[in-house]
Amino acid sequence: MLYAHGEFFSLIRPACKFVEVSRFINTDWLVEIEADAVVENK
Repeated sequence: MLYAHGEFFSLIRPACKFVEVSRFINTDWLVEIEADAVVENK
């Protein structure tokens, strides 16, 4: 994944965060992820 990210964003440095969680304290907890993207035609 990092290679694809570097290829696409080689000329700019957008905000980026990679996080890994092995487990939660409470197994009933859920995770919500929200992302926005803008892709322009070349």
